[in-house]
Amino acid sequence: MTKLALGQTFRHIRQNKHFSSKEVCAGIVSRSFLYKFEQGESDIAVSKLLQLLSRIAVSFDELTWAANQEHTFESAFYIDLFIAIENHDQRKLASLAQGSNSNSLSARLTKNLAALYVENAENKKAKCRFIYNYLLSVDNWNRYELQLCNYLIPMIQPENTKVLFQKSLDCLLSYRNMFDDSYINFFSYISLATSSILLRSRALADAKKVLQLTQQAAKQAVNERLAMTIAFQQGLIGLYEDDSIQAVKRSADIVEAVRQFNPKNADMFAKILQIHLKNVLHQ
Repeated sequence: MTKLALGQTFRHIRQNKHFSSKEVCAGIVSRSFLYKFEQGESDIAVSKLLQLLSRIAVSFDELTWAANQEHTFESAFYIDLFIAIENHDQRKLASLAQGSNSNSLSARLTKNLAALYVENAENKKAKCRFIYNYLLSVDNWNRYELQLCNYLIPMIQPENTKVLFQKSLDCLLSYRNMFDDSYINFFSYISLATSSILLRSRALADAKKVLQLTQQAAKQAVNERLAMTIAFQQGLIGLYEDDSIQAVKRSADIVEAVRQFNPKNADMFAKILQIHLKNVLHQ
């Protein structure tokens, strides 16, 4: 495996996971060095590479698999399924939903999750229930369960989101995970999705509780994306407490502040804000 293959594979995964170069390299390497590594022009120390991989939630084994075009379930999950969901690739999702002939738990989870994102797929409630029950059955989550949770939460009932949020919080605050940026990033998405779903169902007190717990977690797990998420959650809750022009402006200002250094996150925040503005107007 050449350094060109390694760097280009890293760049492919980073971009498809919507991580900016600035977000990934901050505090680890310079953006110019990251560019050279991704172009195969510079070698990188193993310690630095492991830190970069942690930022994009990919293990060294997964990176080398992708570079060598080998196959494991974990690699297929992190690369094929993640990219298909993020890119709304219906053809790829349908293929993954069909899956292989394997009846292993990993294969069944992959097929069920892919099917949830296939338009007009049948029996989605049963597929949600299968993944939800799996997540409840695992006592000690890792990065894999966090990512499963991140994808499942938009599909389930508000009362179930609170259960999964608590399990994701417990996972983050275990000693081995609270300083891992990839765990914190996944948790930030889960926290935002949970509070957003609760607000849409008018469960304001529950959304505030999620925010409070997230703020407590942020005291131990310092992370830029988590800080952005908390600020945005505060703005959304403000809409439901005070639907004035000033409240709308505060939320919009948060989106634009985020846009300065993470445009993709800002786009996601903007879409969520539009949903809640419509929800507030019709309450």
